[in-house]
Amino acid sequence: MINKEKPIYIFDTNIFIRWFRDYPEDVFQGLSENIKFLIEQESRVLSSSEVLAELEKRDDSVYKYAKRNKKIFIRPTVDEIHFVQNEVMNYSSKIDRNRRTYAEVNNIEVSNKILADPWVLALAKENKAILVTAETNNSPYGLKVICEHFKVVYLEMKDMFRSEGWKF
Repeated sequence: MINKEKPIYIFDTNIFIRWFRDYPEDVFQGLSENIKFLIEQESRVLSSSEVLAELEKRDDSVYKYAKRNKKIFIRPTVDEIHFVQNEVMNYSSKIDRNRRTYAEVNNIEVSNKILADPWVLALAKENKAILVTAETNNSPYGLKVICEHFKVVYLEMKDMFRSEGWKF
């Protein structure tokens, strides 16, 4: 059961990776307990099934944890599929030329792969949830800019900690 009185968070792939890589449980036990409580007890963290697919490629402790908690990785709804196909891809194609020019000028490699980003965006929009991402790319065409365009609230990991009132 989703708790609607407190914020629901949608985790991007990079949040799971950073959590396990940068905040190992043997050092940051309290943080891990808090995140696990949000996920396992309060059901306030969701993610896209595409995130699980990305994590599966790693086959490490992050994926093992995700696999044990598969219920949080939601398959896209029909509305989310339509949103991604009709709105996100349309918006993305409009900015793709500018993104490539920006990348060339700034000597940044551009990937053509469509990964989990549109799906976590759609999941957050559909559920009126907060997208939590660790995206550090300052590109004017990154996930944070797309969130702003579609009026999806996003936070960085540390800001989620603050929102929850966590202190360590």
